[in-house]
Amino acid sequence: MGGNKMIISKYVIHVLDKQSGIILNDFEGTFNMNIEKFIQKQVKKIMKHELVRKAKFTEYEKNIIRNCTDAMNDDRKNFLSASKEIASYFYEVMNDASQVESCDLLIANIGIKDREYVAILRLDYKTLHNHKIEFKENKFNIQMIENEIAIQNTSIKQAALIAVNSLEIEDMYVLDVEAEKLNETGVFTKKFLDAETIEDETYKTKQFIRLSNIWINNSVPDVIDAERIREIRNYILKNNDVMDLEKFSNEALDYEQDEQFTRFCESYEIDKDFTIDKKVVENKLFKRTVETLNGFKISARLEDFEDKMKFRIERNANGSCDVIIKNVDYLYQKQ
Repeated sequence: MGGNKMIISKYVIHVLDKQSGIILNDFEGTFNMNIEKFIQKQVKKIMKHELVRKAKFTEYEKNIIRNCTDAMNDDRKNFLSASKEIASYFYEVMNDASQVESCDLLIANIGIKDREYVAILRLDYKTLHNHKIEFKENKFNIQMIENEIAIQNTSIKQAALIAVNSLEIEDMYVLDVEAEKLNETGVFTKKFLDAETIEDETYKTKQFIRLSNIWINNSVPDVIDAERIREIRNYILKNNDVMDLEKFSNEALDYEQDEQFTRFCESYEIDKDFTIDKKVVENKLFKRTVETLNGFKISARLEDFEDKMKFRIERNANGSCDVIIKNVDYLYQKQ
């Protein structure tokens, strides 16, 4: 999806404030190049986010959000009224959930290649961007004000991208960052969207790579041993069709590590073998970045890290390690 041209046909901002109340916009958002790029950039970041999940509505035919998004596509005149219904429903959910803070809700019609989507983005209007509210023709007109610094640093934590009038039930992408980190189904997904996330091979492969990195970083203090475990994991991911967790443990871990890793996997419900998504492996293992506690950061293709003629780690007598980049022709200052 990321490589296809994205067209934003409509968007609107609604203000949802727990203290002062909800302000529903009576006007569509006005476009300029920076705002269009902002929306496009956020949608692309969401689709590439390591915690984005494929999802499906729990009750497909009766779902409020699905019916509203389909109505937007059936008749473009429905866009504002349907977006108001979505915003009003989210405001109800938000007021019942103490962990969901006040926000602006951005809703947009988006075309990607030959598919139509509705994007719902929860924006923290206090820090990420500004909006202006005018009372025009006895109606509220809410528009986004460009803030270049804020736009560059925007990090959306809750969003949904919903395919409209889709014949596929599982045709929605959901980002709920904090809930995913806790391995929970959050209020945004469960209450607002009334949806459940899909545990397909794409999710399982991404989750295994992410969580195994977390476990190695926190549970294997020896640098060379940690590197060995990563190399075995990467080899299995790249060369096998199925991630056999028992085989991985037997080849990579000692008895104590195996016990710890098994408990860790069980706590995140990734303790079963799964089919490896090769596209995920190709993307996730293409590039690698490592950092040292004494301030150095090295970033390169994974194959360069694996090439012993280019990169090596050696242990010193005092227990520390030297990270060696070999056969360097030239060192330049990056601008």
